[in-house]
Amino acid sequence: MFSKNILKTVVTKPGFAIRAFSEEKLLKTAFYDLHLELGGKMVPFAGYNLPVQYEGLGVLKEHLHTRQAGQASLFDVSHMGQIRWHGKDRVKFIEKMVVGDIASLAEGEAKLSLIMNEQGTIVDDTVITNAGDHIYMVVNGACKWKDMDHFKKYMSGFDVQMEYLETQQLVALQVSEIPLFVSKLKVICLIGKRSKGYCCKVSTIFKPKYYEFHDWNNCYCCWNS
Repeated sequence: MFSKNILKTVVTKPGFAIRAFSEEKLLKTAFYDLHLELGGKMVPFAGYNLPVQYEGLGVLKEHLHTRQAGQASLFDVSHMGQIRWHGKDRVKFIEKMVVGDIASLAEGEAKLSLIMNEQGTIVDDTVITNAGDHIYMVVNGACKWKDMDHFKKYMSGFDVQMEYLETQQLVALQVSEIPLFVSKLKVICLIGKRSKGYCCKVSTIFKPKYYEFHDWNNCYCCWNS
């Protein structure tokens, strides 16, 4: 089951903190108060105030906990850019912009891909999901505005609309036993902390098809805040 120790492992890419943003301009995710409650050390990251580690744990203990059999870690990645693509040409347009066969994704499947430019160099990496009536895309938080400007240059002539999900929250679950923990996560999201405003209805859960590392998996869950 989930424990307080697991909840304390809500971390975001330590070592890559972007400090080019002043404290006055830093944004907060919906989990900000929870991070403070659990002893998070808050630092600037991609324009947001996010935890680099937690009191009593530290980076090494969090790293080992994440990879331990029967354990899980939650990462607050709400700073990342979340985009819904609509329109009958959404798949055709996305395949113009990224590397990979997006049309072959079954509903609910996702894959890691690369956003490219006309020179054949990489703009950003991204996770792309077939969400049925739309394409769901996640891009890096520090690059999201640049990425969306890049997309806008090429949308003319396509029946496609880009919807930026500015208020939707996102967490990444890393665990070796994905079905068991996802079922428990749903229960926690719906009844565990709702009264304090930390969680509300889960709008998306998916397991990436080609986004697995070693013997542990990633699963992403989105909240409408």
